[in-house]
Amino acid sequence: MMNIIKKSEIVKIFPQRNPNSHKGQNGRVLIIGGSLDYFGAPILAALGAYGGGADLVYLLVPECNFEVSRSFYPDFIVRKYPGNFVNSRALDAAQELLPKVDCVLIGPGVSENPESLRVITRIIQKAECQAVLDAEAIPAMAELGLPSEAGAKAGAENPPRFTITPNRAEMDEITEGSLPHDPEEEAKKDALEAQELNVSGGELIANIQRRGIEREVRKLDAQIRAQKNALVELSGPEAVGMLDEQLKLELAATQNTPLDF
Repeated sequence: MMNIIKKSEIVKIFPQRNPNSHKGQNGRVLIIGGSLDYFGAPILAALGAYGGGADLVYLLVPECNFEVSRSFYPDFIVRKYPGNFVNSRALDAAQELLPKVDCVLIGPGVSENPESLRVITRIIQKAECQAVLDAEAIPAMAELGLPSEAGAKAGAENPPRFTITPNRAEMDEITEGSLPHDPEEEAKKDALEAQELNVSGGELIANIQRRGIEREVRKLDAQIRAQKNALVELSGPEAVGMLDEQLKLELAATQNTPLDF
């Protein structure tokens, strides 16, 4: 049975930071991922780990991702290994880092590659900490024979070490499409969101047009003010009065003219 986890529930279980603690006592996270094409995913995950309160965040990425990862954020601790994707050379580096962390996230930015899957499976087997499997790391569960009926029974006594974070397509594949797709529920959800925003389609278009008109008025006003300043220097107050009349006429014309989008 699937349940929605609410913010109020997270607040109750979220650990409180000790004000006298020092760096490393509030969570150490290792992120293993990246590839030649998908270098951004491990970086975003690392930023999320810091945002969640972790003190130390390590990134283990292929050498093609090393410089961009290290230069993106000064607090990142970045390690590399040769290659353009997760390969067997990542194992030694992972074994060195795993004892230092409380949690490992594996998968963001990993390319679909048989060698990567084999290496990820080995890393999971060696990890004694909590492991989060994302994206291309999720199929490693099947390689490990998870989930199993025996594992489910054991989970009642021993909390599982694995958490998976599939998107909708990945979840459909895991559950063989057993998750419900209810168009009526989706429609109700969309209607509720529209009601919360209190904006209908017509109102939204009107708001866009109004903002566009206001933007054009501000631009015109700035142009006229610049002309006024120039005329004050060159022609005196009488010319400024004439320009004020021109401004009133042009503003009125602009406000009565619909804008096309």
